Amino acid sequence: IRGAALHLGASPEQAVEAARTGSLELVGQRVGIVCDPDDEGLVLAIDLGDAFLDSAERCRIALAASLELILQTGAAVGRTPQRCQLMARCALQGQSAASLAAWLHGLAALAAAYLDAAEIKYAVINGSPTH
Repeated sequence: IRGAALHLGASPEQAVEAARTGSLELVGQRVGIVCDPDDEGLVLAIDLGDAFLDSAERCRIALAASLELILQTGAAVGRTPQRCQLMARCALQGQSAASLAAWLHGLAALAAAYLDAAEIKYAVINGSPTH
């Protein structure tokens, strides 16, 4: 995690903090990272907010999208009792800090795109500007 944070532009102190806490901010998203129980990978979770799956239609779309996500990125949209999250697992075997950094950045960008799309759709439906 420390090496990936350095590749993503963190200072040495920020990189140590990211490794210590399992949390860093990328593309405006707070990324939570924990070690997989088998110690061979990392599990990532990015908060998508309470309203992300607030309707049957959004749940249907997220479920359909999750199949593609799982196949292409190993990620899926899920819901805990508290919130919706984009979740993924990354095997560490053979990973470099640079490839881990690229994976983390890509998933954070995906979460940001999901949230932007949800905000734009909400604004269009409600006739309000998005920014």
